[in-house]
Amino acid sequence: MPSEAYQVIASYRLPRVWAQVAFAIFSLLIAVWYTFWSYGGHLLARIASSGDQGFLTISLASVWLYGAIVAINLPDLIKQLLFEHGTAVWVDGERLYYMRGRKRSLLRGDIVDVAQGKMTISYRSVDAIVLRLRDSSHRTFPTVALIESPSVVVDRLKNALNLSDKSDGEAITTGWQRSYALVGDCGLHNPLPPPA
Repeated sequence: MPSEAYQVIASYRLPRVWAQVAFAIFSLLIAVWYTFWSYGGHLLARIASSGDQGFLTISLASVWLYGAIVAINLPDLIKQLLFEHGTAVWVDGERLYYMRGRKRSLLRGDIVDVAQGKMTISYRSVDAIVLRLRDSSHRTFPTVALIESPSVVVDRLKNALNLSDKSDGEAITTGWQRSYALVGDCGLHNPLPPPA
C-alpha cells in the first residue's frame, strides 16, 4: 500500500517490457529443453561419456547461468508490471525505489545529485540515470525501457528529492568548474581558464 508521500517518477513501456519478459521465459524453457531433451534426452549422459565434454559443459553451464540470473530477476519485474501498473522509478516516504533487474532502493538523503549518463548493457551503450551518493559512489539504471525521456526523469527526480537545478553534477560534466572547485578549494591556482 503506497504511503502519502508516494510519487511515480517513471513508468515502463509496457509492450517492450512484456516482450522482454516473454523472451526471458522462452529462454528458460530452452534451457530446460536443452538439458533434458536434446541429444534424445541423453545430454547429461553424453557429457559424462564423450570426448566433446568441453563444448557441451561450457554451453550447458552458460545456459543455466543465464537462466539463474533471469529466474532471480523475473519475479520482481512481473510483480511491478502486474500489480504496480508498470512503475519503474518511484519515491515512497524517505526512499527512492528503482528497478534494475530487481527492485532496489536508496535513502533520499543519501542522494546528492542526479544526472543523465550512459551505461553498458550487453556490450552496447545506453542512456541511463546516474544517482550520485553522499559517499561519492554512484548508482545507475537504464532508461531505454521507460516511457519518459532521460531529461524528464532527471527533472522529476530532482524535484522529488528537493535537489537544486544547478548542482555539482553539472560541474562534473563541464570540466573547468570541477577542476576549479577541486583546486580552488585548496588555495592553488586554477590551471584551466573559464569558458568565454
